[in-house]
Amino acid sequence: MIYTVPKVFRGPGFSRTLLRTALSGWEISNTFDLESGLPLSITGTNGRPIVQGNPSTSGPIRQRLGDVKGSNGNPTNPYFNPSAFIQIPSQYYSITSLTPGGVSPAPPYRGDIRAPYGDYLNTALMKNFKVHDRFNLQFRGEAFNTTNHPTYGTPSLNSSVLGSFGVITGASNNRQMQVGVKASF
Repeated sequence: MIYTVPKVFRGPGFSRTLLRTALSGWEISNTFDLESGLPLSITGTNGRPIVQGNPSTSGPIRQRLGDVKGSNGNPTNPYFNPSAFIQIPSQYYSITSLTPGGVSPAPPYRGDIRAPYGDYLNTALMKNFKVHDRFNLQFRGEAFNTTNHPTYGTPSLNSSVLGSFGVITGASNNRQMQVGVKASF
């Protein structure tokens, strides 16, 4: 979407011409990108763990980073529910009364728990100045991730490491800005 500021300060006079040149004709454009997170693949010491319960949690991502630790050192606010996964006791897991069904038939990627989403608003502000008949200048300022919304990393997916399983340890995508001038003749 591109919006052009209409011409203002019409009429003769040096001050009106100066204001019209400085304030009229600016263009602003925005792009918004919203991406869902990829499905997560939970691993363990002996392969994929067995899923016992619902691993999904809800609420804002910033409240589910896994940064609050309990008295046992395990996170109290993980990104997903780590207690929904049970480690396979051996690589050659067999059916017993404690483990009915044998090896977990869960697929390697789970659609019910996904990595955090990403959203980005990029903005460009530009102004064209006609200096002479064939000589033009364009001033352009751009901001990437204008809202400075963090993109959270993927949580730890190794279910055998209890202290970090389900914990998000990083974020990226800080705001970046650039300014440029282009001359065409």
